[in-house]
Amino acid sequence: MRKKVIVAVGLAAVAVLSLWLWSRSVVKEVQGGDKVKVIVAADEIAPGTRVQKAHLAYREMPESYVHDGIVRATGAALDGRARARVVLAD
Repeated sequence: MRKKVIVAVGLAAVAVLSLWLWSRSVVKEVQGGDKVKVIVAADEIAPGTRVQKAHLAYREMPESYVHDGIVRATGAALDGRARARVVLAD
C-alpha cells in the first residue's frame, strides 16, 4: 500500500511539472515569444537631421513582432541622416 502512495505522489509531481512547463510555453507563444531589444526613435527626428545616440532609445518587444527592417540593439553603430520624418510611437 505504501509503495502505491509513493508512486501516485511521484506521478502527480510529474504531472504538475509537465502542466507548469506547458503553460509557460503557451504564455510565451501568446505573448509573441522572447523579448528582444530594439533601437527606436527617442523623439521625433526631422528629415536631414544627423542621427545621434541622443535621438535613439532602446525598447523591448516580442520577437515575433520584430521584422527585417528593425534595428536590433546588438551593438550596431548608427551614423547617418534621417531620410524621412521619424515619429515616436508608443
